[in-house]
Amino acid sequence: MARLAIFDGNTGQAKTDIDNAASALEKAKSDDSVYTKAYSELKAPAGTTQKGDAGGAQDATPIKWLPVDGAFTLGEDYIATPEKKAAVEKANQRMKQGEHDNAMDALKLAHVDVTFDVEVAPLQKTIEGVTKAQSLIDAGHYFQANQALKSVEDGTRYDVEDLVGTPKKAG
Repeated sequence: MARLAIFDGNTGQAKTDIDNAASALEKAKSDDSVYTKAYSELKAPAGTTQKGDAGGAQDATPIKWLPVDGAFTLGEDYIATPEKKAAVEKANQRMKQGEHDNAMDALKLAHVDVTFDVEVAPLQKTIEGVTKAQSLIDAGHYFQANQALKSVEDGTRYDVEDLVGTPKKAG
């Protein structure tokens, strides 16, 4: 939003947006629900490659990622039987309650093929980029701030998880 505000010449709004982003990222640093994976473990959607620089593509060291966007997709061969329809409804209820693992288990038990696509941003690099952009905006260097924010956007990646089969037994 700060990039759009800069583009529109609304520097006051850009300042507000970047300050809000910095504050939200500060909270995200201590969030236990961060997504942790190595660059090399991230899987792009079928038929695509990861966007942005390839600098960390081979890195096997797990890092914290900030989920930016995500979607669940039912398999192309999905046929709405009463059992599967009930499982989807149960999964929706569990998702609303924040019970993501239980929602996935409900779908797996009904043999519903689900793909979860998530767009993630590397948490530390995102914080660094937003902090840099915040300093540049404070100094009145809007073009450079826009470039710093563009680098943050370019750092996002995708991860796809195909959730087929039956849930693992606890034990």
